[in-house]
Amino acid sequence: MSFGASAARSLRVATAVLALALASGCASLGSNPADPLEPINRKVFAFNDTVDRAVTKPIAKGYQAVVPEPVRTCVGNFFYNMSVPLTAVNNLLQGKVVSFCQDVTRFTLNTLFGFGGCVDIATELGIERNRTDIGETLGRWGVPPGPYLVLPIFGPSTVRDTTTLLADLGYNPITQINDDNARLTLIVLRAVDTRASLLRAEQLLDSMGIDKYNAIRTVYLQQRLNAIYDGNPPDPKDEKPADKSKDKTSQAPQGERTLTSAPTALMIVPIKAGLAGVADGNTSGARAGTAGMTLLSQH
Repeated sequence: MSFGASAARSLRVATAVLALALASGCASLGSNPADPLEPINRKVFAFNDTVDRAVTKPIAKGYQAVVPEPVRTCVGNFFYNMSVPLTAVNNLLQGKVVSFCQDVTRFTLNTLFGFGGCVDIATELGIERNRTDIGETLGRWGVPPGPYLVLPIFGPSTVRDTTTLLADLGYNPITQINDDNARLTLIVLRAVDTRASLLRAEQLLDSMGIDKYNAIRTVYLQQRLNAIYDGNPPDPKDEKPADKSKDKTSQAPQGERTLTSAPTALMIVPIKAGLAGVADGNTSGARAGTAGMTLLSQH
């Protein structure tokens, strides 16, 4: 299977999934201007949470209990390393030359001398880890986020941020593996490892006794805005745009919202592992392994 054919097929399937989700949402509109699709979003959220509790979370707990921490660290490092090429491209598109060079150096060192990224040599040498994606790039270019979405299996997103799913489907190195069994194994392993590493953060969210849907929506949107502004979003009351710099945008995209009431101890984003397998139409196991939300500790 060629790279181009695989990417094209992945993009077609992903587009169909996203179109169905949007069509369903338009059939039931809410009154909240920040979340006009809230009625359907809550239904999808409940579905994702049910699948997560029934499938993903138990598997993640078993993985954490059985697999030693050094091995889990190696696995996590490997999958992060596989995401670095896309990160590098987006940093270049955002004009972040220093970050781009860090990404290229990091990927080269860890791939060649760190057993494919299992050993994070770059961090030991003081090279920073960067995280960005095409959704953030579009935000920096002024593309508005559009309505908040909760996608089946994939979780929280916006219309703009669905492009991140498409990019992962088409161009993550894992999705280009020709062997179906090897590709599916890596997809499921990535989902399970990610979910297992965030069990403790989920306990904190559950202990808050708050509306999880609202908390996840608020923190997701706030985190995305913070990412676009490198952690320094403008005050919504300030009419003056932020100063331009090589690593910051000068004006928020139209429709972007600053949400300051979020429980900032947590951020929830969708698990993006398992996307490649959807393109082949035989990945119910991979889909189950990616259900629910990923909870990332924020410091």
